[in-house]
Amino acid sequence: MQLLLTDKEYDLARAYIKKELIGVALSDFESKLKNNEALQEEVIFQKSILSALRLDMVEEAMSKAKIDNVLEHKTEHPQYEFVRNNMQQARMENARSQRRIRRWVVTGLAAACILLVGIFGLRMNSNPILNNEIANLQVVFAPPEPEFEYVKGVDIPTEVQDKLDDAKNQYKDNDFDAALNTLNEIPVKDMKDYILLAKGTIYAKQGNNKESVEPLSKAAQSEDIVIKDEAHYILGLVYLRMENKTKAEKQFNKLSGENEKYRDEADRLLNKY
Repeated sequence: MQLLLTDKEYDLARAYIKKELIGVALSDFESKLKNNEALQEEVIFQKSILSALRLDMVEEAMSKAKIDNVLEHKTEHPQYEFVRNNMQQARMENARSQRRIRRWVVTGLAAACILLVGIFGLRMNSNPILNNEIANLQVVFAPPEPEFEYVKGVDIPTEVQDKLDDAKNQYKDNDFDAALNTLNEIPVKDMKDYILLAKGTIYAKQGNNKESVEPLSKAAQSEDIVIKDEAHYILGLVYLRMENKTKAEKQFNKLSGENEKYRDEADRLLNKY
């Protein structure tokens, strides 16, 4: 069945399942959803993908999606078989273009990988749990708030703040490459540890493992314990995704213990992999 949806409708469906729509935007979308079968199919399909990424049982999740995606006229979602057959080797190849799965099917490039960047903004490899963990990382375009009110915050030059604001907006629009380009325009003398952390995290979320290592390693040398711990934790995730458990464990062992969530999650991942 041919899906006649616009790019904007695909984006709205994605935002809807991620609970990003609010107010008038949410009510308008739900109203349209009631009478648009193609949009209903898209929501069901994207929910099935999200579920598969979040579970350690991809095949079971996709089987459930197959059941959920059987339409009233007894046809299946046109991409179900494709996703089922390739989920284990899914790999996002081109974060720049933000293409969706369907475009890869049309061009024939989907034989090598499944491109999920249009839905989730990450480059996939064969480990959905690590991909999901990295996909859920927060990117902060500002230094950590001082722990005590009497401690003065970081002074940020106006031109640097402008770049940070631009990069933040580009990131919110899922234009990761534009956000990175904007951050790279910040002079070296102003490239503080929190900016390096943001760059490294974006690279990791894109699936650019090697590119993420340098900025994250520099951020891990920060004197700020929040930045330091986050950088070590993300580096550990990246090394695990690169199947280098030795380096991952080395990064996790450098966690200060101030953030118990990081420590507990690191122990769980090391035991699993």
